[in-house]
Amino acid sequence: MSWGQAATSEKVTNSGLNAELLYEILVGELDLRQGDWNSGFALLLDAARKSDDYELYSRSVEIALQARSGDGALIAARAWLQSYPQDRKANMQVLQILLALNQTNESLEPLKKELSLAPAQERADAIAIIPRYYVRAKDKAAVLKVVAQALDPYLNTSDTGAVAWTTLGRMRLLNDDTAGALEAAQKGAQLDPKSIQPGLLALELMTRKVDGAQTLVLQSLKNQKSAEYALSYVRILIELNRYDDALKQLTDITQQYPDQAEAWLVLGSLQYEQNLDKAAEHALSQYVKLVAKKTGENITKGLQQAQSRRASIMARQGNMQGAIKLLETLPATTEEEKRNILAAKVQLMREQGQWQAAFDTLNQANNKDTDLIYEQAMLAERLNKIDVMETLLRQIMAQQPNYYNAYNALGFSWLTEA
Repeated sequence: MSWGQAATSEKVTNSGLNAELLYEILVGELDLRQGDWNSGFALLLDAARKSDDYELYSRSVEIALQARSGDGALIAARAWLQSYPQDRKANMQVLQILLALNQTNESLEPLKKELSLAPAQERADAIAIIPRYYVRAKDKAAVLKVVAQALDPYLNTSDTGAVAWTTLGRMRLLNDDTAGALEAAQKGAQLDPKSIQPGLLALELMTRKVDGAQTLVLQSLKNQKSAEYALSYVRILIELNRYDDALKQLTDITQQYPDQAEAWLVLGSLQYEQNLDKAAEHALSQYVKLVAKKTGENITKGLQQAQSRRASIMARQGNMQGAIKLLETLPATTEEEKRNILAAKVQLMREQGQWQAAFDTLNQANNKDTDLIYEQAMLAERLNKIDVMETLLRQIMAQQPNYYNAYNALGFSWLTEA
């Protein structure tokens, strides 16, 4: 291990390690290997203090954390910060350990230091991430007080005001103060109308049906030059069952950003659910064209969704053969992809009342997927093939003993026969 390197620290000096300290470190590491973390920790922290070695301090904190000794980790981290008072890593260790020990009030100074030490170009990000530090804190009121004090110098500046008010708003929301959270978002938007941060908080407040939140969202929409924020708004509208508003917003997005594939997929899917088949076919086809030469897990899932719904539309129009062929054009390089295509075919047949065809398709596939076997069992029941259904259910129970739906279905079948 190289103990003398401190590339990220404020001090760049030659290692102060001598033969005696190296021996102390060796003994400490041997103690650790033998399971005596107390002795090993004490020796390495002592060596860190004597040598003022950056990596030794870091190692001491690591040892205490691995031993789940919060108090020991805090002692080592504070010693590290005392020796390197302008080092962000050392300060962050103190902050995180204090929060892990639920010492919220004591976290104020290291939080303030983290913000002051952050380079100007990184300070907004440092402010935005604050809620993550305190999400598990028990005393939410204390958290709000600490964060408010730490953010005070940054609330009214053009470069940090919007994100600082947004973060304060999130802390208020953590205390169930929705009115205060909205007020903070509004103040942030006033300071920097182009910042997306207040708008994101407004979206979250919309999900809680806070009066005035949508007004701020609509203001933010006018100042964002990408489709991502608008799509986030659409998702909230759908979550709130405001489908007409979502359709209107999606139509605007696809007109303004015609190359935004995800918008076409969401639009087509929503139109499909609303039985707007012609419009859905157009939107879903646009998505397929836009992603034709792209790859990736999300693209594959999107294609499966788009083509499955296009196939369903074809089946509704009486073109079942074309619908099946369309599903067969989907990529099927993995077992999961093959399984999804099979499930889509069966679902299509079920929608059209083709129970025998759906059963035969699963029977020919000879798959081992318990969900699909259960589907086949239910189709067998639909076809009044009770013996086949019970055989399939027993197969599931042998293959996956905790598949409780199989037990319920078999028990209900016996009860019906009785």
